[in-house]
Amino acid sequence: MSNRFPPSVVDEGHQDFPLLARLRDGINQKAGGADRLRTVLPTLLSDAVDFVLDPAKTGRTTIEELDKVEKTFIGLKVEHFLRNLLDAPKGLKRDLEIDKNDIDVKNTVGTTVSIRPGPQANSTKW
Repeated sequence: MSNRFPPSVVDEGHQDFPLLARLRDGINQKAGGADRLRTVLPTLLSDAVDFVLDPAKTGRTTIEELDKVEKTFIGLKVEHFLRNLLDAPKGLKRDLEIDKNDIDVKNTVGTTVSIRPGPQANSTKW
């Protein structure tokens, strides 16, 4: 598992930068700092994968051996582990709350993330 994040395409001139900067700062603060987050996040992700793979009981050692439901369950474990790490409450409609903003946790085992289009995607007022 890589512990590097791709560079952001959202710079200071982007319309969402102020909100995303507040969320970034809130997440970093709750995590105990950006350096701590960079240190513990790879382990958190690995723990979520290992929880579902359960190699000692199943003999499975790769994500490719999981079915679609189990891969979804990895995402749920990531959400739960992250919420616990950040000591963040569950959001009213979304996965967690950071600084009074409902946040969806998105992750993938590939290289892309799907974000649901339509009015549901933007139902939270900022």
